[in-house]
Amino acid sequence: MDWEFIWNDIYENQGEVQRDVLPTVEMIADLFQEENVNSVLDLGCGMGRHSIYLAKRGFTVTATDISPKGIEITAQKAQLEGLTITTVCHDFRNIPFENDSFDAVLSVWTSGHGLKADMIKSANEMLRVVKQGGMVFVDYVSKQDGNYGRGTRIEKDTFIDNTPGEEDIPHHYTDAEELSEIYSGYKLSIKPYTYSFCDDQNNTHHIEALLVVCKK
Repeated sequence: MDWEFIWNDIYENQGEVQRDVLPTVEMIADLFQEENVNSVLDLGCGMGRHSIYLAKRGFTVTATDISPKGIEITAQKAQLEGLTITTVCHDFRNIPFENDSFDAVLSVWTSGHGLKADMIKSANEMLRVVKQGGMVFVDYVSKQDGNYGRGTRIEKDTFIDNTPGEEDIPHHYTDAEELSEIYSGYKLSIKPYTYSFCDDQNNTHHIEALLVVCKK
């Protein structure tokens, strides 16, 4: 089985492990409103927690994920909440929308999955579908993260058997220099951020991330 399609099994077997809205999403939603953003693509929506949050904030949301199970649950949540959210199942490296389709793209806890080439393809696709003057908000796992170097190295800065529960999925770790190259030519902000959260066993975890805000 290709690693991309493992997500469906993860969602089927593990269910919704994380339900709380991330502080970074609350922060960027405020910025989206300041920038008069209307349409938002939630790329790699998982089971839809952030899609639901953004829709409640008044944005027109398109929620997408590679997992049919994730999309199914997101659509069910939206229906229960009485929200209108467009849901589409697709690969984050091949976004099935026209150029300049969205005012903004949100992608959290998604873009570090895969090889470096996958990360670059996803970045290029996000920039393609966001409108001129629009904004991309995406986070990446930093080389400063505690899991960097764990598991089996399959290419520079990329490992499998690296993260519990996602053993068969490649994880690529990056830095500000690499991200500056990928997003070169655009107005760019890159800031370090530490995510802290608890799992379903109430164990605390930390992710050292880099937050990218890119204006097209």
